[in-house]
Amino acid sequence: MIVDAQGVPLALTIMTGSAHDVRGAVPTLDRLRIGRRHRPGCLVADKGYDSRAFRSVLQARQIRAHIPERAFFGQRRRRGRPYLVDQALVAQRWVIERTFAWLNNSFRRLRIRYERLPHCYEALCILGCSLICLNRLLR
Repeated sequence: MIVDAQGVPLALTIMTGSAHDVRGAVPTLDRLRIGRRHRPGCLVADKGYDSRAFRSVLQARQIRAHIPERAFFGQRRRRGRPYLVDQALVAQRWVIERTFAWLNNSFRRLRIRYERLPHCYEALCILGCSLICLNRLLR
């Protein structure tokens, strides 16, 4: 899921439970429909999205990546690269967690996936995201 700075969902992709997060990142970016004038300036993600391929996709789309680097058991320090973590960006990652909490508290069926068919589960997720957007508009 991709959200804006206020936690409003912008794009959503359903993946299997065993798939790594970075595999679903590019299809989720493809679902993001924003005009050229309002392209996202940066993407804040956690360490699970640290890969060269994903960073090159973001660079090709002219989106700055604020992703902390994973420490591969000290290998980066041996190569001379410091382990960089920007604490201001770590403080911004709670927005996506809050959005997932809104979804889980509003729809109990999303917390435990009862639907066997992926398109039924995706429909419920889209319904929950649209209610979050509606709630944000009514405020």
